[in-house]
Amino acid sequence: MSQPNPVTWFSIPSDDIEGAARFYEAAFGWDLLPVTKEFKSDFDYQVALNSQSDDDLVSLERGRLNGCLVKKQTGITHPTVLIEVDDLDEAARKVKQAGGLVVSEVIPMDSLSGEFFLAKDPDGNILEIFRNK
Repeated sequence: MSQPNPVTWFSIPSDDIEGAARFYEAAFGWDLLPVTKEFKSDFDYQVALNSQSDDDLVSLERGRLNGCLVKKQTGITHPTVLIEVDDLDEAARKVKQAGGLVVSEVIPMDSLSGEFFLAKDPDGNILEIFRNK
C-alpha cells in the first residue's frame, strides 16, 4: 500500500481577509503575514501562523498546521484542508472513482510553486488538492 496523502494546510474563507486577520490575531494570537498577491487577485491570501515555523511555513511543532485566510471568490466557502498529492490528474481520477467531484479547473499558485484544484467529497465538503511543481 502506498503512503497516504498528507493534510498539510488549512484555508479559512472570508469576504474581508484583512478583517478576518484582525479577528484571528486578536482572538487566538495567530501571527498574520502580509497578504500574498497571486496572478489572479481572487486567489490572494494571507498566511496564518499558529506556531513556530520553518522558512516554508511548516510548523516546527508536531500535530500543528498553519494555514491561510482566502477570499470566498476562490470557491472555498467553508474552512477546508489542503491535501498534498504527487499527480493532480491521478488525484482527480481517484476523487471521482471514490464518489467525489472535481469542482474547479487546475489553479496555479505562483507564490507556492504549485497548483491545485477544488474537489467535493460525497458529503459536499470542499477539499484543496495541491501539488508542488
